[in-house]
Amino acid sequence: MPWDYDLDVQMPTATLSYLGRHFNRTLHDYRFVVEGGGERIVAGGSGSGDGNRGRRDDVIDDGGEDIVYINKTYLLDVNPHHTDLTRGNGANIIDARWIDVGTGLFIDITGLAERDAAGAPGVWSCKNAHRYRTREIYPLRRTEFEGVPAHVPYAFDKILTDEYGAKSLVNTEWAG
Repeated sequence: MPWDYDLDVQMPTATLSYLGRHFNRTLHDYRFVVEGGGERIVAGGSGSGDGNRGRRDDVIDDGGEDIVYINKTYLLDVNPHHTDLTRGNGANIIDARWIDVGTGLFIDITGLAERDAAGAPGVWSCKNAHRYRTREIYPLRRTEFEGVPAHVPYAFDKILTDEYGAKSLVNTEWAG
């Protein structure tokens, strides 16, 4: 959304708990290729990195086109209060973050659960009172986001317009 400075994702609380138990506070390296990038995208040199693009590892000459390999490092930080069912004072509603250690940019992660399976079956929510029906989420749709394969809820358009209004699907600017 143009008014937001980060990305937000949600996942089942069971998955979030698994990540917390096994991967909290762990670093993860990701290596990707930028074809034809040449020196335009590489700063630093000898692997020092520039904080914005990551660390340059290799440049391979592919018949006149440079293929540049970039490494990025990410930290998974799971909030110790991720298992709390309520928002409390509002200070702990983000359950986890996937943080780019070079830039500090992050993805907020919140857990979704059927919080009242007996009284409201098929209604999923998070600590921040976002509510979804199972049929709005599943089956997930495959898409591409920023050039990377991703999955989005089945009724993503309904979810976004319910939360932010119809213009949220077409506005590309916010407050100038």
